[in-house]
Amino acid sequence: INNVFYLPNCVDLDQFNKIRHKRNNKIIFLFIGRIEIDKGLMYLIHAIRKLKNTNKNFEVRLVGIGLNQDYFKKLVTRLNLTEYIKFLGKKSRNEIIDCFYESDVFILPSLHEGFPLTLLEAWAAELPVIITNVGGISKICTNKENALVVPPKNSEAITEAMLELIKNKNLREKLGKNGKKLVEEKYSLGKVVKKILSVYLG
Repeated sequence: INNVFYLPNCVDLDQFNKIRHKRNNKIIFLFIGRIEIDKGLMYLIHAIRKLKNTNKNFEVRLVGIGLNQDYFKKLVTRLNLTEYIKFLGKKSRNEIIDCFYESDVFILPSLHEGFPLTLLEAWAAELPVIITNVGGISKICTNKENALVVPPKNSEAITEAMLELIKNKNLREKLGKNGKKLVEEKYSLGKVVKKILSVYLG
């Protein structure tokens, strides 16, 4: 195949123009995706179990449904983590955008990924992100610049990254601003539509 054009995921930035609002003083971590094993939730849950021994001023919200949600709910209950981990279930598009603006950090501990749209959406909402170094992540994420990048299947590294962002507001702001800038420059809907038109129009 000679004529190949790669067009990445993109975000409609007009949907991400809300004002961030907090309901409490806790640091809110947000996961959005399938509640399944391959999203790395086992490692996230064990990271949270360790984190609560060091810092208790946080909450992790899991948005989505999946094949393993009953298993993970039972695990969270068994580990006495229901105070820290909330299963929010399936949300509408507008509700998901609200979730971004009610949170402080986006976290995606996947074991496998391609080019996750939720990562771009988190950046569009100017959220710092914690993400595993899988799939195409290394091509768009630079550790300590626009994300905290951790190895997959490593709950200790996730704990450390979460604690670092809880403690360091300046780093949270830096990662969020740099992520937003990257989306504006390369992954906005307008930029990608122009690329699509250039392919079809020559």
